[in-house]
Amino acid sequence: MNPKEAAALVMDIYDKAIFVPVFSHIKINEVRCGGAKASLKIDALRHLSKQGFVQSGVLTALTDVAARVTGASVGVMAGTLSFSMNLTKGISVCKMVEVNSVIKHHGRRTMVIASEIKDENNFLLATALTTMSVDGFFDEIPRKW
Repeated sequence: MNPKEAAALVMDIYDKAIFVPVFSHIKINEVRCGGAKASLKIDALRHLSKQGFVQSGVLTALTDVAARVTGASVGVMAGTLSFSMNLTKGISVCKMVEVNSVIKHHGRRTMVIASEIKDENNFLLATALTTMSVDGFFDEIPRKW
C-alpha cells in the first residue's frame, strides 16, 4: 500500500465517524504515518464564550480528534487516557485553528501524542500532550508506510 492509499483509508474511516462532522465542522486536512492535521473554522456563534474568546473545550475536542487520527495512521484504535493542554493566551481573534499531531511514544498498550494548535497566521495558540490507550487495531492500515 502506498502512502496516498494509506492516508485515504484513514481519512475514510474518520469521515464516517459521527463525532467528526457533527462537532463543529472539524476537517481532517492531512494524514501521514505517525501524524495528522485537523482544522476547524471558527464560528463566533458556536465557538466563542460570552467574553469573545474561543472556548478551550473546542480546542480540546479538535485536538482529541487529531490524536485519534494520528493513532489510526499507524493502524491503532486509540482511546484517550489523559489529556493536558497549555494555552499561550486567550484566543479571541482568529478565523481558523489547525492542530498538528505527532506520535512521541508508541508502546504495546499506550501511545503519547504531542500536538501544536496554531491559527491561520501560524501563531502558536496552544500545545497538548495526550496519552492514548491502544484499544485495538485497524488491520487494513499498515503500521509503517
